[in-house]
Amino acid sequence: MALEAMHEQVCLVDAEGTIVYVNPAWEAFARDNGGDPALSGVGSNYLHLCGMAQGDDQDDAQSFHSALRDVLEGRAERREREYPCHSPRELRWYVATVTRLPPGGPAQALVVHQPVTAQRLALAQRVQAQRLEMLAALSVGLAHDFNNLLASVLGNASALLADLPPEHPCHGAASRIEAAGRRGRELIRRNLALGRGDIQAPQCQPLRPLVEEAVTLLRLGPAETVTLDTAFTDDDLWVCVDATDLQQALMNLVLNAWHALKGRADPRVTVGLARQGDIKASLWVEDNGVGIPTALHTRIFEPFFTTRPVGEGAGLGLAQVAAAMARAGGSVTLNSQPGQGSRFNLLLPLAEADRPKPATDTRAPGTGTGTGTEPLAPVTLDTGAAAPSGHPPAKRQVLVVDDDEVVGMTLCFLLERAGFQAHLLHGPGQALSWFDATRAATIDLLITDQSMPTMTGLQLCRRLRQRQPQLPLLLVTGAVSPAIERSLARLGRSAIVAKENTAEALLPTVRRLLQQA
Repeated sequence: MALEAMHEQVCLVDAEGTIVYVNPAWEAFARDNGGDPALSGVGSNYLHLCGMAQGDDQDDAQSFHSALRDVLEGRAERREREYPCHSPRELRWYVATVTRLPPGGPAQALVVHQPVTAQRLALAQRVQAQRLEMLAALSVGLAHDFNNLLASVLGNASALLADLPPEHPCHGAASRIEAAGRRGRELIRRNLALGRGDIQAPQCQPLRPLVEEAVTLLRLGPAETVTLDTAFTDDDLWVCVDATDLQQALMNLVLNAWHALKGRADPRVTVGLARQGDIKASLWVEDNGVGIPTALHTRIFEPFFTTRPVGEGAGLGLAQVAAAMARAGGSVTLNSQPGQGSRFNLLLPLAEADRPKPATDTRAPGTGTGTGTEPLAPVTLDTGAAAPSGHPPAKRQVLVVDDDEVVGMTLCFLLERAGFQAHLLHGPGQALSWFDATRAATIDLLITDQSMPTMTGLQLCRRLRQRQPQLPLLLVTGAVSPAIERSLARLGRSAIVAKENTAEALLPTVRRLLQQA
């Protein structure tokens, strides 16, 4: 009665491996996996069943065959093996335990199959989360170094464009350098947002440029033998979305389509865009791959559900697509049949008007963080202090602290071109020593990097404020965050500039701070 009531699959085998008893859970398991219960029921030989396994199951079956023989032949009292046994509908894992029974009875071994799918998936989720955390940490470090390079590239390119007349033969090259730098800046911003899981506020924007940009990146992907077609409407479709969120959803769908095309004679993916009725935009991805069984249509958007072989997918891509559509107020539908390809359709509500409303700046003149995302109030300010008649004005003194020499030199170059006197130091320790050893009161402004060894830029700002309470502060960082902004705001007479926006935001922010001071 106890064996009959158990949820675990249980069977008893004799000394030759013949099954002499199975409980109802064992029979139900065989039926659920599409097998014939008679093949693994009473009278069949378990050792022969293991020998019949083929393909991916063969190695697991051979291992269990050896474990069963060890127990039946007295070489071990107990053996345990974990193995996958996937059904047509989902992934499953089990632990099989073989225990030797006392001699003299009709059965020599007890075989129990314990389902461990939930534990296995929970472990996979933890491993996946750890991987994402490591990738996020790595991306932050790479972004910091890359932003340093971009700040130097864009700063010097802007200076060249300012000095070269349009007809100069090098003006076009400088323009292309600046354009490439801006492109790199946007890519690193979007990758950082994705790595941190940041969801930006939706913006009203045309849909087609976002799709075209994503398709351009996808054409650089690994599927060289796959034809990537487009079918875009000429309509001006405006939607309110986060660009990074939408583009990542589209790229997930195309990557899934590539996986479905393995072995196809004419692999093809089409990305389309059209108006659907008067209130929705339709963005779709269609492939001529293997298709998806109808029974799985309701499950494929579940996190960690996948139809790919073990090790080839985490089951997160389509879940992210569904989440992105939910955040955008849209939906995703699927039309697919086995052998006839698949079509995923993203439906997005159109903006109230197909034209963007002009942005208005309601802030008081002179406010803003200088991150490059908001306009700065125009400021007219002499870079020199008042001087007696007949004498040139004294240059404003700016202390620049950055552990990256290239970035520091670029900042000083931009400042000195604008008429300031810049002093470059390569770390917080040098800055504190220099500040104490010189006439600190002559410094009109501190510009410091945030991420430096031994001390952050914020900590340096606090230390120097103790020495010169009225010193204006400008923090330059590759990772602007609300926490950093709040900490800096508490110090007063301060501003923050995103490092990648240095070329545009540095001088206007410097002038504003000095004017306020």
